[in-house]
This record gives sequence, C-alpha cells and structure tokens, in this order.
Amino acid sequence: MAQPSFLVFNANEILPTIFKIIVLFFKYPGAYLPILGSWIITSAYFIIHHEEKPGHTYAMSTGIALAFTGISIIFNGVATYSVRVGTIQFYAVLWMVLAGIILIVISLLKYIPDWIADFFGDPNILIVPTLLVLFFVDGSIRINLTTFVVVVVPALFLMFLRFLRQITKK
Repeated sequence: MAQPSFLVFNANEILPTIFKIIVLFFKYPGAYLPILGSWIITSAYFIIHHEEKPGHTYAMSTGIALAFTGISIIFNGVATYSVRVGTIQFYAVLWMVLAGIILIVISLLKYIPDWIADFFGDPNILIVPTLLVLFFVDGSIRINLTTFVVVVVPALFLMFLRFLRQITKK
C-alpha cells in the first residue's frame, strides 16, 4: 500500500526546499517578514533575557504578526497569492487572522494563566502551521514531511536554546 505523498520524507529534497523557501521570503517579504521577525526577535529576546517569563508577551507579539500578515495577504492577495473569497486558501489565511486576533485579545485581557498564553503564543510553536499555511496558499512548495522537517528544525533549535538558557541561568 502506497503512502500518501505528504507523508514521504526525501532527504534529497531538503536543500531544494530550503532554497524555495528563501526565494519565497524575498518574493513576498510583506507576508514572511512579520512572521519571521516576530519569531526570531521574540525568541532571541527570551533566550537572552531568560529571567523574564514570556507568557502574554509571547502571545501578543505572535498574535500581531499573525493578524497583520493575514490581513495583508487578504487585501493584497489578488496581486500576490491569488487568494479569492471562498477558496480553501482564503480560509487558511482567515485562520491566521482569527488566531492572531484571539491571541491579541487573550493577551490584552489576560483571561488565561501565563503558562497557557506562553504555550499557545510561543512563536516556535505557531511558526510551523503558519509557514505551512503560507506555503499552501502560495502553492509553489509542496507540503510534505520534508517541508515540515525544514520548518520544524529551526523552531526546535530555538526552543532548545531557550530551554538551555533557562536551566543554566547564566
């Protein structure tokens, strides 16, 4: 029985997938820079300042990046991503906007404990589905296990650095 194509991992596709992702970053900086900026800067901040608890700060910065990236794609989608109302791509981008708005509201009102906001707002966790949605909407990168691994490895690396920084407390 053949495996579905999205479950196939091909090590030979890693470098071409990374190259395609880099090309997309330069092709659509308005879509990728807010997400990547939020992810890398917020992660770096909490790696350096490990004594601070991320909590609602994580959720706020991630929510702003998600919401504004999604809104930008919806309003500029005709020219860049060909996102049309009613398509699955439209609903995928709408997920980004709604997830971002929910994170912003949760952060502002502080309805939930910091540890829950920390988990759901962690850019290392949300970067994976967000980038996969952006790749799906663009359509030039196949969503498969190789793409998933290429996106997950940097996120896991940043999470690992943050964990090491917290346990060493130096």
